[in-house]
Amino acid sequence: MPLAPDLVDQLRAGRIAADAPVFSSTTGGRLDRDNVLARVIKPAAQEAGAPWAGWHTLRHTCASVLFAAGRNAVQVQRWLGHHSPSFTLDTYVHLLEEDPRCSARASRCERSANIGRVPGV
Repeated sequence: MPLAPDLVDQLRAGRIAADAPVFSSTTGGRLDRDNVLARVIKPAAQEAGAPWAGWHTLRHTCASVLFAAGRNAVQVQRWLGHHSPSFTLDTYVHLLEEDPRCSARASRCERSANIGRVPGV
């Protein structure tokens, strides 16, 4: 995931440890992905009427919004941490098909998430 320039500057200056978690638990440690899924994501998904949603859904939504916003395969690959742009295309090529419903939905998502302002993408 691209980092904001000021965060990169802070990391380089040593003000933030390179291995420090961006989000930490109440005890200051790393978050446990299964705990976040059970205590945050699943309840929110249930309330939104999408009890099937989970980590994969969030990744897929991220890819959908990025492609709909005009990002290329290399940019999306870097965001998602895939080993190659070809893997990203193989996985998400169906998102590149023209679908006006997806484009409108992605535009709303992009505006609300300010994806267009993320540096390096």
